[in-house]
Amino acid sequence: MAEENDIDKSGTENEGTGKKGKGVILIAVLGVVLIAGGIGTGLVLGKKSRPVVTVPKKNPDTPVIVQFKDLYVNIAETKATRVLKLTVVLELSEEKLTTPLEAHRAIIRDLISEAASRMTIDELEGRNGRSILKREIKNRVNDLVRDRMAGAVIDVYFSDFLIQ
Repeated sequence: MAEENDIDKSGTENEGTGKKGKGVILIAVLGVVLIAGGIGTGLVLGKKSRPVVTVPKKNPDTPVIVQFKDLYVNIAETKATRVLKLTVVLELSEEKLTTPLEAHRAIIRDLISEAASRMTIDELEGRNGRSILKREIKNRVNDLVRDRMAGAVIDVYFSDFLIQ
């Protein structure tokens, strides 16, 4: 029976079935090409139509820093027999923050000394001691900055960290 449909009465093969299969493939390929072209056009035009916002980029090679040299702090629970020597470097979010921080240098040195003097030898020499102290200094200075001026401390570094 199926053979009768493929062969018409004159005994030749029905060409409509072969053309129908080629037509479906052609339509599928054409559809894929049109969809891909539409997506590509949308991406190209989409990039052009978006507003361009220029943000001044900070040069990563020259960070904005303020350094607090040679802070000597008595370590907690040592009865003033052990001392921590620190040189703290603050990385700032904005260049304009350096002037107000310089004006508040004594207050910031006191905040750093207070944070460091509350830590014990075990905490300072422990696995996360330095990172805890860095976080504490950063939070305290940012609290001071937030109340008085714009900007923030991004990170805290120790160029000297000596326990004696």
